[in-house]
Amino acid sequence: MMIPKASATLFLLALFCLSPKTSRPASQADQPPAIRYLTASFIGDDLSIALVRAYPKPPPGTPVPQGMYLGDSTKLVILKPGPVRELSAIHQLRGLVTIDSPEKALEFVRLRTAPGAWGMVDHDSLPVEAEVVPERVQRNLPDFGINMMPMHIPPIVDGDRPLWGTLGYLSNDGFARGGFEEPQIVTLPDNEGFEITRWTFTQHLDITISDYKGPYMTVQKIRETVGRDGSYRRLELLIKKAPKLPDTKWDFPQFG
Repeated sequence: MMIPKASATLFLLALFCLSPKTSRPASQADQPPAIRYLTASFIGDDLSIALVRAYPKPPPGTPVPQGMYLGDSTKLVILKPGPVRELSAIHQLRGLVTIDSPEKALEFVRLRTAPGAWGMVDHDSLPVEAEVVPERVQRNLPDFGINMMPMHIPPIVDGDRPLWGTLGYLSNDGFARGGFEEPQIVTLPDNEGFEITRWTFTQHLDITISDYKGPYMTVQKIRETVGRDGSYRRLELLIKKAPKLPDTKWDFPQFG
């Protein structure tokens, strides 16, 4: 039976990371852990999701176990219920989670916009985006146990000036001046789920604008509908160019 290359790679990657008998060469002792299990209030005992990292190719001459090197990449993977498969879109979690409170609904949609979870995007329809949040909220954002990068990002220092804006993280003053609002959550009638309205930040690399040089930054006001079974819909209510704000430099670094 022929196994598609992508599926075979994912299977070998998960098998390598989960195998207790596999040891890492000394040259890779300083590499990040190969696997990090996601933790969230909506993840029950019957569901296991992990962020799996393939190690970068070691220097020439370094002994490598057969099948170990699969490229330098990071993937979100559903380990159970089986079969092992890549988690590439939030709608794949439908039927695997229970969203029964506004707090769980907000945590659920934030999984899609968390810096460490950007591998989980619907490449056909949903943009890679980060939530616009004020400084007072940053430390309370969930990291889902991934710890790929700090959830609280201090402003970049430019001389004597702090510059906010990285990943949509703003000062409290900048957040207010920009006209942004913290997420609003509405419980839908008849047990249908929840609606979350929030602001996100996106960098467009595929837009050509005659009078604009460099990546085009936008902010969006979106409404996300989450069912109690994990169903997900996203509606864009408003989109505009990221506003100019004092001590702010919008930036969307890429992590992988």
